[in-house]
Formats: sequence, C-alpha cells, structure tokens
Amino acid sequence: MGFDDGAVVIKMGREEPAVSMDSSGKLVWARQNEVVASIIKGGDIKDGAPVPLVVKELGTTEVYPTTLSHSPNGRFVSVCGDGEFIIYTALAWRNQAFGSALDFAWGSHQNATDYAIRESSTSVKIFKKLKESGSLDVGFQAEGLCGGILLGVKGQGGIGFFEWETGHLVRRIEVDPREVKKTGHSLTFVARIDMCRSTGVNLASWSLSPVPTRRMCSVSTGTPTWKDSMLVSRTKMGWIALRW
Repeated sequence: MGFDDGAVVIKMGREEPAVSMDSSGKLVWARQNEVVASIIKGGDIKDGAPVPLVVKELGTTEVYPTTLSHSPNGRFVSVCGDGEFIIYTALAWRNQAFGSALDFAWGSHQNATDYAIRESSTSVKIFKKLKESGSLDVGFQAEGLCGGILLGVKGQGGIGFFEWETGHLVRRIEVDPREVKKTGHSLTFVARIDMCRSTGVNLASWSLSPVPTRRMCSVSTGTPTWKDSMLVSRTKMGWIALRW
C-alpha cells in the first residue's frame, strides 16, 4: 500500500497450513472453515513421489483455524483461532469443549485429556480431563505454549517448563525458540532457532533430567519437518534426518 511517505507491505495468509497428524497416520487439515481428513498408509513410495490420499470431509469449525492439534491418544483434535479454541472428537467431529484462548497445548500420553490454554500474556490455565483445574503462575509475559510431559511456556527471551500437577517451575532456559518439539515420552526436547532464512536454522536439544544437557546442530536450506523424535530437512545434498 502506497502513501505520501513511501509504501507498506502487509503479509496476508500464512506459509504453513493448519494441519495435524496422529501417531497412526491419521491426517486432518483445514480449508478455511472446512476440515478434511485422510490416512497416510505405508508402502513402497519412491523419494519425491506424491503420496496418494483419499480425502473425506469431517465437518466445519466455528473459528478460522490457525492451528490444529491431535491429543496424545489421537481421540480428540483441538482447533485454535480467532482468539478461541474448540476441542472436537477426531472421528465424528463432535464438539467437546470450547473457550477463549490465544494458544493451546496438550498434555502427555499418560494424561491425554489434559491441556493448557493461554488466554493472555498474563493468564495461563490448566485443564484436567477437559475440566478447568486452575491457573499457572508463570512469573513472566507468556507468548506461547508447548505441550508434553512438562508444560512449556515461551516468553521474554526464554522458555520455562512447568509440572502439570503442581504448576512448579522445573527449569527456565534462556533461548528464544521459534518452534519446540518434545522427543517421544522423555524429558528431552528440540528447539528450532532461526539464524537467517537464507542460511538455515539452528537446532538445539536439551535434556531436563536428571542433569540438564544441551546439543547443537545446524540445518541449511529448506524448512524442517518434524516427525515424532526425528527432524527431516532438505539440504543442498538432499534430505537429511536427525534423531534425538
């Protein structure tokens, strides 16, 4: 948009779609307010070949989805967008819970119906078995959430990990990640830290128990794709896989 003092460029839309896949290969993604599903089946597929999918319509959602996320057991799917969240059953797409939220994060496999929401920069709430159980005293401005065995809260140049049961802070790490993924069922996670879009990203792995450890590596060219405890990225030499 041009005006007297120059021009302003506004980005519309998003580069990454709202999509989620559970551990069995069941895939859901959003087409604006419509939600469709498919199943990715294993087989003899050549590298670089498109994967054939049989797509079926699941239903619609009342909010414009920015994120979709399966629960750890795959029975539910959370939809977050427009300042609200809705939890649906994964198969019949029935509404199970809803409310106000800027971010959403599921708990661990051991507590698959536990989740947390970020209502604002000063309000993070925890839910047990789809029912509200209390608020989390973060102690800093919350800017994002990540789930797993521990609840990760990003903000003010770092990320803090809290116990779901007690809300106690286990550890805060002074790193500002763009993306955080847990690895399996352990207390190890991988953080994606952008260096420069032209050169690639930094990846850092931390183990929170029993003694905190850290590993670093770099991936150049291409956007990493996360799959369980493996990260796959396209480089100048082809595709690489990193296990943690």
